Amino acid sequence: MSNSEKKAILIKKMQEELDRRTAIEEAAAILIENGKYETAIKLLNGIDDSIVKEITEEIDKLKETETVDQENEETEIVQAVDVLSDLEQLQKKVIYSDTFLELSKADQEKIYTYCKVHYVTNEIVKENLVQIRYAVTNGYFGF
Repeated sequence: MSNSEKKAILIKKMQEELDRRTAIEEAAAILIENGKYETAIKLLNGIDDSIVKEITEEIDKLKETETVDQENEETEIVQAVDVLSDLEQLQKKVIYSDTFLELSKADQEKIYTYCKVHYVTNEIVKENLVQIRYAVTNGYFGF
């Protein structure tokens, strides 16, 4: 199961818990309107904040692993681009616009030429070309 699927399940659990809490709070409000303060307090005390806290912590852990995975992927791309003898890595990994801008002009030209030649045969190379065009536009207009 991917991190996105796990996160979707956790978000669904969070929403169910928040819906349950809302129902309890609405019931407590009705009890208070009817003068049943003690019962309303008991009902509200039954809300367990640790459930929301646990779900939030699990979501945060998934976000951290996604960040680490993305950083590892970017490092691999930079290493592949640094070598440049292995331009075929550009068929397997997307080089992001920020990474592209950090390269020398000569390396940028080599990568751009490679992507222009191979974009028809590979979807990832097409995405690399999109990222390169975004980087150039961003660099030119200063977005």
